[in-house]
Amino acid sequence: MRSRPPLPTPVRFHVGDDARWADPNLDDSSWSLAVDGHLPPSAPQTDGFIWSRLRVIVPKAATEPPALRWSAPQEGADVQEVFVNGVPVGCTGDFPPHLKIRMV
Repeated sequence: MRSRPPLPTPVRFHVGDDARWADPNLDDSSWSLAVDGHLPPSAPQTDGFIWSRLRVIVPKAATEPPALRWSAPQEGADVQEVFVNGVPVGCTGDFPPHLKIRMV
């Protein structure tokens, strides 16, 4: 198996759900750090949501748009939404109240 290169920036995460966490100016310094970029499986006593945040610097001289490749951390139902600077830019499935899951 090929080893994955180290992430260029720390990945922080918080269990739970709060729409304010999409704010690009949110102070997430108290959030947990993901070990090698791996998020923990959601704990049974939670609502199943895990927010993760990482900062990506795109050079002004970049000639191609940035891309994000994401894989589900566990098998089963999966819904994801990606924000860039607080703006939703993509998703798989739909969150409640109109839940639509993607099976992985």
